[in-house]
Amino acid sequence: MVQDLATQHVPTAADLAPTAAGLALFPLSGPPLVKLMWFRGEQVRRVAWAGNPEKATTLAPDGRLGPRKSFAAWIETMRQRSLPWTAEEVESARHLTALVDIELHKTVEDVLRASLADVQRLEEALRDQALRDPLTGLFKPPLSGRDPAA
Repeated sequence: MVQDLATQHVPTAADLAPTAAGLALFPLSGPPLVKLMWFRGEQVRRVAWAGNPEKATTLAPDGRLGPRKSFAAWIETMRQRSLPWTAEEVESARHLTALVDIELHKTVEDVLRASLADVQRLEEALRDQALRDPLTGLFKPPLSGRDPAA
C-alpha cells in the first residue's frame, strides 16, 4: 500500500501528519503482522480554483441550476498530504522489502539449525546418562545376554 494521504486509512493519525502524512507499507512473507513501513512528512500545498467549489449553488426560477456569479480565484490549503511516491521509490521499497525478507529467512534458518544442534547434544547427553550407572558413573553392561529371571 502506498498513500500520500495516510489519514484516509487511519483518520486518528492526523496528529502525525508533520512526519507521517505519507505511507508506504509492504508486508514480509513471514508472520502476517510483520511489515516494513516508510513515512513521508506533510507537504502543505496551496491550490487555486476558479471559484469556491463548496459555495452554494443558485437555482433559476424554473428550478434549473444557474451559473455562478463569481469565478474569482479561491485558494485552498491542502494539509495532511505528502508528496506523491514516485514509481522509482515504490520499486526501491519493494526491492528492499525482498532483501529484508531473504535476510529474515536466513536468520530464522540459522536459529533453527542452532536449536536442532542443541537438541541433538541434549539427546546424546541423555542417552549417555541412561547408559551409565547412577552410583558409579560407569557404563552399564548391555542387557542382551542376561537372563531376566536371574
